[in-house]
Amino acid sequence: MEALHNRLLSCPDVHSLDLRVALEGCSGWPERWNLPFRLAGGERYPALASLTLDGYRFDQSDWEDAQPEKYGGILGWINFHGAEKYVRLWMDTPADRRHLRNLELWLEAMDWSALESLELRDGVEDYFVDLAPPHLMGLKHLAVEEGWEQNKSTIPRLLTSLPDSVHLRSLAWIDSQEYAGLAEVLERHCDSPKSIQLRSKLPSSVNALFKEQLDMLAERCQGLEQVSAVLNRNGSWPWEHLAALSRIPGLVSADIWFELSSDCMRGATQWEPTTCDKGNIHREPRLTAFHAKEMFNFVQEQRKKGTLAPLRSMVFYEGDWERPWTGPIYEPIRHGGKKVKFECNSMKEDGAPKEPDDELCARVDVKRVNRRRLVG
Repeated sequence: MEALHNRLLSCPDVHSLDLRVALEGCSGWPERWNLPFRLAGGERYPALASLTLDGYRFDQSDWEDAQPEKYGGILGWINFHGAEKYVRLWMDTPADRRHLRNLELWLEAMDWSALESLELRDGVEDYFVDLAPPHLMGLKHLAVEEGWEQNKSTIPRLLTSLPDSVHLRSLAWIDSQEYAGLAEVLERHCDSPKSIQLRSKLPSSVNALFKEQLDMLAERCQGLEQVSAVLNRNGSWPWEHLAALSRIPGLVSADIWFELSSDCMRGATQWEPTTCDKGNIHREPRLTAFHAKEMFNFVQEQRKKGTLAPLRSMVFYEGDWERPWTGPIYEPIRHGGKKVKFECNSMKEDGAPKEPDDELCARVDVKRVNRRRLVG
């Protein structure tokens, strides 16, 4: 982190930063979970246009971390350089700045109004939402990912508190459960985006969109050209939901995500007993090229009935699209890493419409990854 921090301080021509802070194996802890800004201030970063952060912790105070533990631990504090760090901060930092946390220091050090693209993975801190929005005046592309134990109101609060000057071209809201607050978010942002993603890397019924939410998209976000959404199925394909999706006037392409596991298999590990019958471990019907073509043709027919231009493409996903786990020991989930993908296109590579005999939908080869769930 120190080397990256120094590089940003000394290179004024840097325009983008993609930073992931994570555990590696059982013992590979990062030196810290954020950039080491000087608490006394006076540092300056280049005005980034693109920023992607994964696992970054804004709500952290070097001054608080340097204090000895309240109950005991004074010898450890001295022996492991805690006292040395405390004295250094005490001498270097004016008293009126010692309360500042990492985000406040970064807001001082960089012109956030120049930021056009922001992606926050692995959760969004309430502290970020409390302080950052007024500084994000030039934002055009925003992607946020809901954390496992995150307050469900945090992301809607971020999206609805952005300055009036912000007119997003693309919005991605990933891994939410039920998308609480979606109506307020669409009320604020639906006039400008060309692309909206409301999906999950591990699709399930808890983050599938209701038909009423898709109706809102069609009514309020008529300029949308691309939509990505989780849809639920339970014995049949979600025809009403697909029909609602097809009513978005300017839609050009859509990505549809489906859960793989049946209800009794959801979240089950490889070593846990399951109540599922052998033929009841997957959600039905299973996604195939035939079914992808069936849904693609259905959407095209619905658009034809509404005198709307046909879609150029639809992509169908099923299963676990999480990245491989690199942290401590995890217990494999039953369907971890298992996934399929089908692409449907109405146009040839040269841009000409496909003929009746041309293949509309084809399976895309994807590599299965080994993802595991934390033990304990």
